[in-house]
Amino acid sequence: AQEQKIGNYALGPEGLKKALAETGSHILVMDLYAKTMIKQPNVNLSNIDLGSEGGELIKNIHLNQELSRINANYWLDTAKPQIQKTARNIVNYDEQFQNYYDTLVDTVQKKDKAGLKEGINDLITTINTNSKEVT
Repeated sequence: AQEQKIGNYALGPEGLKKALAETGSHILVMDLYAKTMIKQPNVNLSNIDLGSEGGELIKNIHLNQELSRINANYWLDTAKPQIQKTARNIVNYDEQFQNYYDTLVDTVQKKDKAGLKEGINDLITTINTNSKEVT
């Protein structure tokens, strides 16, 4: 298989494996951050004199902490599962393509237009199904 390099990304089996491994590493970091944010209590600044605008500052800090918790829960409950499903779909499609490849080459060599069309349509159907799952 041919590798094509675009910017920092290599397109092809090895580039795909590397990208998926990096995605897994990033997911672990995001999980750690999200779980830390959810467990972290609101900052207590009541014993510190923050001047006349202290009340507003504390209110804004607490609002930002709450927004961080909302985003952390969104990551854990929605974004992460979608990313993981997309990664699985990519791997599954790669396997499907690899399984079809020799058959497709054979249909081309035999000039079997119907068989080639059927194989390509199967791959297109998988692509369309997977693309509908990406939001």
